[in-house]
This record gives sequence, C-alpha cells and structure tokens, in this order.
Amino acid sequence: MRILVTAATAIELMPAREVWEVLRYQTDTPLTMECIETGIGATATAYHTLKALSAAADKPYDLSINMGIAGSFSSSLPIGTVVRVASDCFGDSGIQTASGFQSLFDAQLLNANSFPFKSEKLTPPPLSPEWESLLASLPVAEGVTVQRLVTDALTKMIPTVETMEGAAFFYVCMMEEIPCLALRAVSNMAGERDKEKWNIPLSINNLRTFFFLLKSMYNVVQSGHR
Repeated sequence: MRILVTAATAIELMPAREVWEVLRYQTDTPLTMECIETGIGATATAYHTLKALSAAADKPYDLSINMGIAGSFSSSLPIGTVVRVASDCFGDSGIQTASGFQSLFDAQLLNANSFPFKSEKLTPPPLSPEWESLLASLPVAEGVTVQRLVTDALTKMIPTVETMEGAAFFYVCMMEEIPCLALRAVSNMAGERDKEKWNIPLSINNLRTFFFLLKSMYNVVQSGHR
C-alpha cells in the first residue's frame, strides 16, 4: 500500500516521518510512505499535493493523508484532541458586500452541489472498511479552511475546527480520485491569536501517539488478512 502524507510544516509532518523511520526497516511491511511538507496555506498545499500526485501518476497512491494542528470552535474538542476532519470548506472565499460577507455559493457564483462540493462542503467518500475500523475511535470534526482571521461569516457554516489547508487538500484529492483522510490535533481555541495560549507541543505529541497506534492497529489488521 502506497501512502502520501502531507503537512504544512516540518513539525506537523514529524509524527508521520517518525513512524516511517520505524516501518521502512521492517522487511515484511506492506506499506510505503512518502512525506511531503507543503508549506502553509491553501495555495501551497494545493500546488505541492497535486505535484506529488502527478509525479506518481503511473503508480497512484492508495491513500493520501493531510495532518497537522488546528483551532477548535468547540469546548468538546479541547486542546490536545486528535480529530478526523470528515469535511472541510473554504470559509473566506467570497464577496465582501456593504451588507456583509457572501460566500461564492451565496452569491450564486458556484453551485453548492457541483463536484467535488456537496452542500457547499468537500466531503471525501468513506475509506475501505479496514481503514474506517482503524479510525473509528477518533472524534469526527467539520473543518473550515481560512486564510485570515475568523469572521462572523463562519457562524452559519458551524465548523468544529479551523485549518488553513484542509479544503485545498480535499479538493485536489477528490478531483484526482485519490482516497484521502485528514487528521488534526487541536493546538488552540479558534479566535485565540495569542500563541502563548496555544499548546503546539501537546498537539504534535498526541498526533505522534495516534500515528504509532495507527501503525500497530494496521499491522494487526493486515496480519488477519494474510
């Protein structure tokens, strides 16, 4: 199985790289993993994700994973929580009018159900039953991808986590028909811009713990299929 793992920064990608350093020396592992640091933001993520997928066009990836930190809108997802982002959307793509912000869908510039969108969101199809079983223990979150400070326009979207790349990653993978998954660890409460109140080390450590747990669970599943 070939897996592409992307993250905006080196520190966010570190847990996947650490897992791969263990896996690559196991001669019986059914996995190969490519780790790509995309850079921060939707544009950089879209470019580097598509570049990686295109380079592997002759032997496509079986799964693409985007990982990193996120801001939480919900008290039920406190700092340190690792979540699976089930859907994402572009929260600040639209028009600023005299009466307020309008999304591209509100302005009828985009069809809310035009592929890959569904009800204005990017919701990847389910993964294989084996992967869905491995991920079942994670809280599920609705994401919103923004490139600036949170605005009132996000209120109607009712997201639970805030990212800067998730929707771009989903968009590229869905357009290229590559199974995809997004994992985020909460580092701060959304809207909190004082980084002294963030806990990036905790969120990265919890991502690391989950990735190693995922590796162990995957090995068990694969053993049962041999």
